[in-house]
Amino acid sequence: MLLRTFATTLICLSLSQVVRASEPEFKLVTENLPPFNYSVRNKSFEHKQENIKGISVEIITELFKRTGFNYSLKLRQWNLAYSYAQRKPYRGVFGTVKTKERADSFQWVGPLLENNWVIFAKNDFKEKIAQEHQLKKYEIGGYKGDIRVSYLKSKGFNVTAISNDRYNPQLLENDLIDLWVSGSFSGPRIAKLSKINVKPVYTIRKAAVYLAMNKDTPKKYIDVLNAELKNMHDDGFIERVMSSHKDELTVSQK
Repeated sequence: MLLRTFATTLICLSLSQVVRASEPEFKLVTENLPPFNYSVRNKSFEHKQENIKGISVEIITELFKRTGFNYSLKLRQWNLAYSYAQRKPYRGVFGTVKTKERADSFQWVGPLLENNWVIFAKNDFKEKIAQEHQLKKYEIGGYKGDIRVSYLKSKGFNVTAISNDRYNPQLLENDLIDLWVSGSFSGPRIAKLSKINVKPVYTIRKAAVYLAMNKDTPKKYIDVLNAELKNMHDDGFIERVMSSHKDELTVSQK
């Protein structure tokens, strides 16, 4: 009897290991966009998850912990992260704004949180911007592959896009650009890292960010992730994470 029980236990353990081994690994990437996701070493690339921190990272970590799905996390420049996620199933890029143009390119998990599109200026900027069309006379800085840059260019605005957003505050400080488009929370944090003071002068639109999963990822996994993320919103986890970072997220907006 004991031998039979022992044999049954071994079989069950073996089966569970096979099932676990057959589960896919989600390969997630994000960009360096503090305070949401960033390299603790202030690098553009990170291969080790322990070097990647931020509000969105905390949410993603908890989400995959609750679902039990295997995953890895790396940090890349945005245009590389975005194209990486599009190439194979089970790949995803988070911190992605969902737009009409992007909607069919991915399966979407979210929203994770909000990071509105905001125009920033130097503290001594005197003009009052009340309407979007007033931006047309200015040189606006942004970064390559960013949806905000694409939007402004589609509207005919004069935008200079560089490869890394963290250098835009310096361009602004040195009068190489007039204004800078970034996120309502991420912009001030990026400027702070450069020891440059900026102020928000106009909000283009409210925007939520998502985990954008490759469209060939089986939908059953997307459904589980979305259901668990809803639980995280409902049980207050997301709010607690945001509250724990309130000092980083406090910024006046106009």
